[in-house]
Amino acid sequence: LKRRRSLAKEITLASPVTVSPTKLSTVYKSLGKLITG
Repeated sequence: LKRRRSLAKEITLASPVTVSPTKLSTVYKSLGKLITG
């Protein structure tokens, strides 16, 4: 779980700041599926 969480952090940091909110929410939804699934 820790490794996945740090990976999520890396993805969040690596993604450009100009990403649209809708795209960001999609990313977080898929991340949530990864963490919970």
